[in-house]
Amino acid sequence: MRICVLGFFFLAIVSLACADDSAQAQNSVSRISLEKNWHIQSACKVSDGGAAISRPGYSVAGWLATTVPHTVLGAQVDAKLFPDPFFGMNLRAIPGTTYPIGKIFTELPMPDDSPYKCSWWYRTEFNLSPELRGKNVWLHFDGINYRANIWVNGRQIANSGQVAGAYRTYEFNVKDTVHPGALNAIAVEVFTQTETDLGINFVDWNPMPADKAMGLWRPVYITSSGPVSVRYPAVSTHFTDDSLKTAELTVTGELQNGTAEQVTGTVEATLEGIGTVSQPVTLAPNEHQSVVFAPEQYPQLRVQNPKLWWPYPLGPQNLYTVEMRFVVRSSRSSAEADFRATPEGSPNTVIPSANSGQALSAAFARRISRDLLGSIAPGVAPLRQTSVYGLKSRTSGIYDLNIPGDPSAKSGPQDDSAKEFEVDKLRLASDEAAATVPPSDSISDVATTKFGIREITDQKNANGYELFRINGRNILIRGGGWAPDMFLRVNNERVQDELRHVRNLGLNTIRLEGKLETDEFFDLADRYGILVMAGWCCCDHWEHWDKWTAADHEISKASQASQIQRLRSHPSLLVWLNGSDNPPPEDVESDYISILKQYRWPNPFLSSASATPTTVTGPSGVKMSGPYDYVPPSYWLLDPGHWGGAYGFNTETSPGPAPPLLSSLQKFIPKQNLWPHDDVWNFHAGLGSFGQTKIFEDAMAATYGPPTSLADYEKKSQAMAYDGERAMFEAYARNKYNSTGVVQWMLNNAWPSVIWHLYDYYLVPGGGYFGVKKANELIHAQYSYDDRSVVVVNSLYEPQKGLKVRVKVLDLTSKERFSDTKTVDIEPDSVAKVLTIPEINDLSSPYFVRLDLTDSAGKSLSSNLYWLPTQLAELDWEKTNYYFTPAKYADMTALATLAVTNIEWNSQIERRGEDEIVRVTLRNVGKNLAFLLRADLKHAHNSDDVAPVLWDDNYISLLPGESRTLSATVRVRDLGGLAPIIAVEGWNAKAENAAKVPR
Repeated sequence: MRICVLGFFFLAIVSLACADDSAQAQNSVSRISLEKNWHIQSACKVSDGGAAISRPGYSVAGWLATTVPHTVLGAQVDAKLFPDPFFGMNLRAIPGTTYPIGKIFTELPMPDDSPYKCSWWYRTEFNLSPELRGKNVWLHFDGINYRANIWVNGRQIANSGQVAGAYRTYEFNVKDTVHPGALNAIAVEVFTQTETDLGINFVDWNPMPADKAMGLWRPVYITSSGPVSVRYPAVSTHFTDDSLKTAELTVTGELQNGTAEQVTGTVEATLEGIGTVSQPVTLAPNEHQSVVFAPEQYPQLRVQNPKLWWPYPLGPQNLYTVEMRFVVRSSRSSAEADFRATPEGSPNTVIPSANSGQALSAAFARRISRDLLGSIAPGVAPLRQTSVYGLKSRTSGIYDLNIPGDPSAKSGPQDDSAKEFEVDKLRLASDEAAATVPPSDSISDVATTKFGIREITDQKNANGYELFRINGRNILIRGGGWAPDMFLRVNNERVQDELRHVRNLGLNTIRLEGKLETDEFFDLADRYGILVMAGWCCCDHWEHWDKWTAADHEISKASQASQIQRLRSHPSLLVWLNGSDNPPPEDVESDYISILKQYRWPNPFLSSASATPTTVTGPSGVKMSGPYDYVPPSYWLLDPGHWGGAYGFNTETSPGPAPPLLSSLQKFIPKQNLWPHDDVWNFHAGLGSFGQTKIFEDAMAATYGPPTSLADYEKKSQAMAYDGERAMFEAYARNKYNSTGVVQWMLNNAWPSVIWHLYDYYLVPGGGYFGVKKANELIHAQYSYDDRSVVVVNSLYEPQKGLKVRVKVLDLTSKERFSDTKTVDIEPDSVAKVLTIPEINDLSSPYFVRLDLTDSAGKSLSSNLYWLPTQLAELDWEKTNYYFTPAKYADMTALATLAVTNIEWNSQIERRGEDEIVRVTLRNVGKNLAFLLRADLKHAHNSDDVAPVLWDDNYISLLPGESRTLSATVRVRDLGGLAPIIAVEGWNAKAENAAKVPR
């Protein structure tokens, strides 16, 4: 006999544990995706209305087939109706793209001749199972931009006054409109956002698509439930002290009565590995109700020695599942009421009689199971009545069971000390017989989600700067600003590739300024241990509060509620920002905060990403004071305390442009426009002040010498990006926790761009990527531009003992001018100053500083090389604006005279699961420093870059006679079945020709 029969005894309840036809399986929310079989067409080309278009069988001849989510233009681009919009100036050839180059289209009206000024129809057909008859059927839209009329089977269920707002989620009960067991149709008439709508905006990052991102840009799907639906379960954590031994959990969820009648039942939440809690609930007709399980009322929510969720790489990302269900209550016997009042585990528990004609809830039956098992043990009084009337299940089974030691049982052993029981009889009945069972409780709906046991708090440090804490520990935020695809196309595999890059970079945070991502994005962030700053966008109607109408206020509140409910369960969420470049006015901020409190947002929230204080929440503790264009590496430590330097929390900043490698540039800039740079190059920069790379290139010419060719430009631009990005992240790390966070603007691009990224649109990393990766080493040795000190930064929560730091200063001929070695101990999450490099007379400009850090066993932890001028750039602080500080740049043009050195290299490849590990060993066999060596992986069939590739290091510099091995991780499928080709090059390196990696 299967042990799972234990379950059968206590209710059909018992099938929860071991039967495919469990009550849970029957009533859980089964999501029916409506991703496929969509067609779109301009309403200007359709004479019929929604009543006709939404009827099954309507002809879509001449319509464009697509999938959802897709914006209108995204669908057209994927259908290749236009030449590649990412190449050259092709984007401007798309009809409706007539707005001035460099302007923010979101703030401009749609041109009268644009094909997107018309509304557009989305239409699909689908079948529904006959099993949905009698159930509530919920039609979900997770994102519509911007307004819509929605029709189902010839009936309009919502109009454009009700459906307005890009960031709102919608859920319609279409029980009386759909036809289970038959073909159904949906038609959605979508209207694009106007310049006075709370829509989607790419600010100055890149051009805006001609359709202004109109359409169904998030999933559409159907769920079903009984009378009450369950949504958005979440679990938050509070630790009783810094030992983290006791976690107090609070469970929240949302209930919606989908009927015109009062419904009474029980809401239950089962937390994986922790237990189940429940409470009775009564909902008025059509009522929405939030439910809360607090540890003060439910002691089992005080968890001892829990497994925690940590940001990567500070600890594991332990995730649990919470399942919340609503059980509709039938009539109750007084015996059950008495039972509920009896302390759990009592030996005198009273069980309702089989002939009482009453049904048991799932939670009630579980109590019976626990107390019954305790009663069977020797020395515990036997139960008075143990026969439980079987409940109807999918198998229509009625179960007659006998319990040892109970004289009222029909048959079976009578030994009071027996520790086992058995099924005496299992009688399967027909549906008609089962129908005679008294009315039973039924599971109306089930919702599940993942959660992590972790607590994020914030405080203002001694200087008033925002400091975040994770599980009671300070954390320096090292982040990057996120950009989705320009056409908002969803590619979950690409998102995973990008988050792998984030981890490899040593970043711990992504900032979303609007463009709030998919559920899959946040699930991956949870799994990968990447924190997320989320909030609203700047620079359009979202911050034109003085022009808001009453409808705008309602849309903003509904948008906030939609996003907070769906995001609050994710352990990756760090903070919510109610504004971006500016904080909202008092009334709007108060509305936003009320919603955060209503839905029990478990994390910190800020008024904006800027330093502007508000009357509601006071100082934000953060700043967004730039820069965004090129500044020299010394900027971050020399800032006198007014701008973007390494103090406080800088929510968005950058050392400027990041031109991709030539191999990527050739994919989006025509050959004739690559060199010298022209308007096509600038078109792929940003907007407004960022529609050029002149500041960057002026600094290049002054510091490194004017580029003589595109190849020379590539070499110098990668050196500048490496040096600039490393300096920014190192400065914030050195000054922690007077500096509390920095967000690189940006992490990635929405389309191929020459500015603001750490890896390009094709996922290929350049110099800036490896500068950031170097700076973010967990235990790191670095140089300080302001005082010539050498410091060690420990980013782990454990002390480091017996570290050894070796310092060398070399001139341009690789002659050693200074060296020293120090041993240092460093406390957890701290910075230790090791030494100060003395002033050295008659040094070349530039000169090199080499730092090597090893642990007590001699294992290398960090190797870092700087190229430094004898005279730092002179920054003109008085002329600083929001995007850069003018400077008289340092002179390092002599780097062009660095003597050539010879590099030998070899490689090998190793299969490891779904990955290939490529190792490239480089050896400097010359007599001079080998500066900024780069190893690339190329496809064997076309010499294109292999991407994505995760290198453990790159752009390295080798002393004469030195060798290093670099490792690259690439997925097997990305190699196309062929071993890759290795290419090695450097600033002054003469290396062997590219060669295939031997297996």
